[in-house]
Amino acid sequence: MYDRGFSCSDIKITEEDEEFFFRETDIGREIEESKDISCPRHFLAQHHHKIDTDKILMSLNNDNFLLFTDSREGEIYKMNLSTYISEPLFGFHPNPIAVSFDKEKERIYWSDNELRQLKSGDIEGKTNRVVRFLGNDSVVDGISIDSVSRLLFFTDSGYSTISVVTLDGNNYQKTIIQEAVDKPRAIVSDYETGVIYWTDWGDSPRIERANYDGSERQDLITRGLYWPNGLAIDFEGIHFALSMI
Repeated sequence: MYDRGFSCSDIKITEEDEEFFFRETDIGREIEESKDISCPRHFLAQHHHKIDTDKILMSLNNDNFLLFTDSREGEIYKMNLSTYISEPLFGFHPNPIAVSFDKEKERIYWSDNELRQLKSGDIEGKTNRVVRFLGNDSVVDGISIDSVSRLLFFTDSGYSTISVVTLDGNNYQKTIIQEAVDKPRAIVSDYETGVIYWTDWGDSPRIERANYDGSERQDLITRGLYWPNGLAIDFEGIHFALSMI
């Protein structure tokens, strides 16, 4: 419950959330039918003493979550970003490392570097299956899903390669980058441009890009990097994390 004395502007809900609120929640539908107020912010501000606003805000963001692995505990976790509560999925796995999400099919994909497998499971964590068996020396530290093109990209520092696997049923695999690669780590894919980005934290740390087929490869950052680990892209550009500075 929120304390008294706040205004509707203190309730951070986007226009998309408002639409979801009116369409999917019991309280929202009741408000929409009665036309008593113009937005859920007013309702929450005026009636916060009567309802559990935390539950409403959680329902507004029930698809807003973070996936991460804990290799020491052998667990894959799903964190609700409204409550910051984490729940383990799928039970124990020996060494889960990289994880990604297929928004189209609502499936989770991850690598297990002890089992030498790429695996997939449903978003509820009830079932899982092997997608691809990997080589005995494979170390897959990064995977990225393009849900639109139905492709899974992964880095393999054991074989110093970057490969792609189709997700259309046959799970066909092809190596697309295998020259001048040392220890490829994080990887992301951009379905709008058909470009992958990855980090390499080998003897010459760098961040690179290439087309989905490995063509038009280009260095992006080659100086001032020490163990480039995490990587993400958005409309503003590339964001990366270093394990040592």
